[in-house]
Amino acid sequence: MGLFDKILGREKGNQAQKTNLANTNPNNTLSDQTSIDKALAERRDSIRLEQCIKISYGDVAALGTAFAQMIPSLRTISIEGMGYIPVNMEAGAVLKTARDGLNWGAHVTKGGKSVFTKWAKAGPSSAVMPVNPAAIMMAATLANIEKKLDKIQETQLQILSFLEQDKQAEQQGNLNVLTDILDSYKHNWDNEAYLRNHHMKVLDIKQSAEKNTTFFQEQIAAAIKSLPAIYMDGVVRESVGRLEKLFGSYRMALYLFAFSSFLEVMLLGNFKAEYLSQVAGKVSNYNERYQVHFYKSRDMVHKLSSASVETMVLSGLGNASKALGKLVATVPVLSQGPVDEWLQDGGEKLLKGNEKKVAQTVSMFDGNERIGSEIFIDSIQNVGVINNQTTDILFDGDALYLAVA
Repeated sequence: MGLFDKILGREKGNQAQKTNLANTNPNNTLSDQTSIDKALAERRDSIRLEQCIKISYGDVAALGTAFAQMIPSLRTISIEGMGYIPVNMEAGAVLKTARDGLNWGAHVTKGGKSVFTKWAKAGPSSAVMPVNPAAIMMAATLANIEKKLDKIQETQLQILSFLEQDKQAEQQGNLNVLTDILDSYKHNWDNEAYLRNHHMKVLDIKQSAEKNTTFFQEQIAAAIKSLPAIYMDGVVRESVGRLEKLFGSYRMALYLFAFSSFLEVMLLGNFKAEYLSQVAGKVSNYNERYQVHFYKSRDMVHKLSSASVETMVLSGLGNASKALGKLVATVPVLSQGPVDEWLQDGGEKLLKGNEKKVAQTVSMFDGNERIGSEIFIDSIQNVGVINNQTTDILFDGDALYLAVA
């Protein structure tokens, strides 16, 4: 089978024929191809562009001048030395190959016809493509992050809206520092002084955020313990409002911890799989713990709202009204009028009003359900895939592709 048959995906249709030929004469499989044919066939079998990580040149250029400058080099494939290229081979044709791996001066067309091959002399050209592979890997990493910036900013604004006023300014300052570092990193990723100095800033924010996670866990526990045994709706609203603010601060602490953990990875330049797994795992564990705390607290808020004095009274009245309406309906004289229906409808409305009030109270709490730090866990994992699992770098006129294991 010719190389272009494999490229066009015709290999399966001829699998039986290839197997029979191989069994008849094993030396007539890859041994009759040139080393280039073998290499291309093997690479084509293992790499498919649709399974690669694709980074368009537009995304690369958006990272700044330093990355944009390498695009012309990626678009130019150069070869060193003298050689000859076939000029009358149509798509699907293959060169005839001798048993020693060398080519005859003829080729077979896709229709099976043998034709003499015409050759043109190819002059020498520059040999080395002046692109740093590390720059390509970094471009892929940063392009992946850039696509998430809008989501990062949206999440930050949402979290800040749940913070108390005095906490908002402080945390906004920390967010601004981390966001500025993320934005300027693409221009300084190979600047040792920049990486060293900004790593210290990120480390300070990370350590502070981790301490705050413990602090706000304790604050939430204290707020829950302080709830009275008997309470009115006003106490419920006040308590839920307080818990909402505390969970907002708890959430912000975890978000800052995740953000700074990701930036620390980038600033250190430590992309070893074991280290990345450790960092992502720690952030994930904090996230999971938060989710457990959140859902248990939300269930408690639901029970709290359902057990207030007003709620219990209204619930009792609603059930009593429905029961009385049913009783009236069993009395022949009274059942002739609308009294039974009025009592039952009134009881139903009281109960539904209660359910709506409880749902509204719980909904006050739901804004803090998701931390938003999942985006940084995903980014840390992507750094690992790009830097540790890339087997080949390919490129065409529009994009570069990373083939990953």
